Amino acid sequence: MSMKVNNFEDFKLENLYLSELRSVVSLYKQLVNQNSSSEHVNSVEELTIDFGLPLAVLLEAKQVVGYAAAIVNPYHQVEINCIFFDEIHRHEFQDALIAKAKNNFNQAFEDGEQQLLRLTSAIERLIYWLNL
Repeated sequence: MSMKVNNFEDFKLENLYLSELRSVVSLYKQLVNQNSSSEHVNSVEELTIDFGLPLAVLLEAKQVVGYAAAIVNPYHQVEINCIFFDEIHRHEFQDALIAKAKNNFNQAFEDGEQQLLRLTSAIERLIYWLNL
């Protein structure tokens, strides 16, 4: 039996705003630290290019519970990566969150051979700024 999220009206898919960036970074670090076998309490101090460029968020009662980011995968292709606070949220909202992020990505980065370069540059600038 799969658990369903009860009240969809409590959830909102939104564009990412600067005010939510701190929550997105916190969610990312929390998840990466959970998945790392490191003994350090804060194994992620600095963000790396793997953080990507966040494009859309899932909010529950104004709290960020998930987000989608554009990343450059190991094959040098653009990919939308979703991170969720809870796997139930992934089950319910991943497709819609990916669609919203792709739409935002396509509006910001038109197709072409420069797309990957511009995305990489945008990610690098963002993580440099966030790591200051």
